[in-house]
Amino acid sequence: MSKRDRVNIAVSVDVAQRLAAVSDASGMTQYALANDLISLGLDLMEQGYNVQQMRGLAKFWRICLDIEAVPVPAPLLDKLITRLYGEHGDFLKELWCEAGRTLAAYLKATSAAEAREIAQLMGHLGRMLPAKRFEARQEDGAVVFSVVGVGYSRETIEVNAAAVRCFFEALGYKIAEMGVEPGVLYVKASAP
Repeated sequence: MSKRDRVNIAVSVDVAQRLAAVSDASGMTQYALANDLISLGLDLMEQGYNVQQMRGLAKFWRICLDIEAVPVPAPLLDKLITRLYGEHGDFLKELWCEAGRTLAAYLKATSAAEAREIAQLMGHLGRMLPAKRFEARQEDGAVVFSVVGVGYSRETIEVNAAAVRCFFEALGYKIAEMGVEPGVLYVKASAP
């Protein structure tokens, strides 16, 4: 098949309309845009991602850009926290608390502050973090959040717990239960 060969693929009317609008806005032909998007999707699927994971990656990346998050290797961050915690533990907890409040403010600004949406967002974040097990679910109007492998030290889990607590409190949730042990964080937050 040469570059000029084409194959028709059927899509729903709303997808075709969105493709036309985005191609016009980007200055690309519909053919070029559809080709690039399908190629990208296939590349990611060949790497083991499914469509839901791709959406999660895109959402996570958008959030990172919006709140100016910077990726840092987990072992490096853990060593910094552990080193500073002895003298500056309260300061570190407040920094992480501020980060939790920032994420909550972002959710409020994007109208994603309902328990179901929070659980979904936490699920997206969990797939990007170096945790062994990460679960976020809605349970009777509450959000249950549990992570195993969220830090290498007691100090790291303490600051992460501060971030999670402040995140939920900034959204008006009440912390019903919180368990903090080295490498394990469990939070159940009741809806406002």
